[in-house]
Amino acid sequence: MPKLVEVTWWDANHNGDDMPENKVMSLRPALMHSYGVLLRQDSEMVTVAGNWCQDDDLDRPVYRDTLAIPSAEVVEIKELVEGRDEA
Repeated sequence: MPKLVEVTWWDANHNGDDMPENKVMSLRPALMHSYGVLLRQDSEMVTVAGNWCQDDDLDRPVYRDTLAIPSAEVVEIKELVEGRDEA
């Protein structure tokens, strides 16, 4: 089974409303936290899936809610360990 991870990464911030220049200048990228199984991690991208199941007809897992994050935007990838409580 793939590793369960938390990926912290920067995403663009968007506002579609009319905004004066001072408000536009205050827009900042959003620091995102995504959780899922790690499917790919290389110099191009990090791919995680929020859901997966075993497809018995195909005899392999299938994935849903996948997210491909450009590696340049990734701040940290933390493996989530079962039974560990950091609170």
